[in-house]
Amino acid sequence: MGQVFSRRIERFLGWSLAGIFIVLCLTAWSPIAFSQIPSLPQSNTSQPPNGVTRQGLLEVTDVKLGGKEVLKIASPAVFNRSELGSQIPVEVRSHQIEVNLEQILRSNRPSVLDAIEERSAPLDPDTIQVYIETLNRQPLLFVKDEGLAEPRVLLTVTDTDAQYHATTKEILAARWQKILEKELRQALELRKPGAFKQQINDAAAIAIATIAASILLFVIWRFLGWREKDLLQYQLDHLSISSQE
Repeated sequence: MGQVFSRRIERFLGWSLAGIFIVLCLTAWSPIAFSQIPSLPQSNTSQPPNGVTRQGLLEVTDVKLGGKEVLKIASPAVFNRSELGSQIPVEVRSHQIEVNLEQILRSNRPSVLDAIEERSAPLDPDTIQVYIETLNRQPLLFVKDEGLAEPRVLLTVTDTDAQYHATTKEILAARWQKILEKELRQALELRKPGAFKQQINDAAAIAIATIAASILLFVIWRFLGWREKDLLQYQLDHLSISSQE
């Protein structure tokens, strides 16, 4: 009995010493260990936001129309967006151009009532024009149409844009003129009352086809279930007859 008690004492002392050793190690290691743990990430104002790519001293982003990329513009890099000063970030400029484009289309966007009554669109995709005017040696792109009271400015082609695209402002302006005129005409064509009504008809046809397919699949599923049930009943009846024989 004495030996059993002695072993228990030794085991207790062993576990106690081990616990004290672990506590001492943790106490000595914790300042060093905690100093090695990386701190929580801090917001880095020098990094460009999502959708903006920095290339040297330039920042580049897309201009979209209806969710489609139509242009790629550039501006001088902004390394601290919390202190802009006179700098205009490229994403702000892109947003303003997109607003200008959407304003052209917004006045031409039909409602369901317009589609039913076949009202004419205020802007004509066949007559709308994007043209270039130079102001202070900066090419500006304007849009005009009979449905607009006056021409509206779309964007300014900057030196930074030309630098990024490795061309002159005049050549780039002519390139963008063709692109924007084409994209605006396509967008207006899709917003014609007839086209809008066709989109409604297409959506209705797709919905009807989907419902019909769902009903057909349900009927097939039920038929297969009944068929399986009949086969199971037939097998049970067959086994019952065989057992009686």
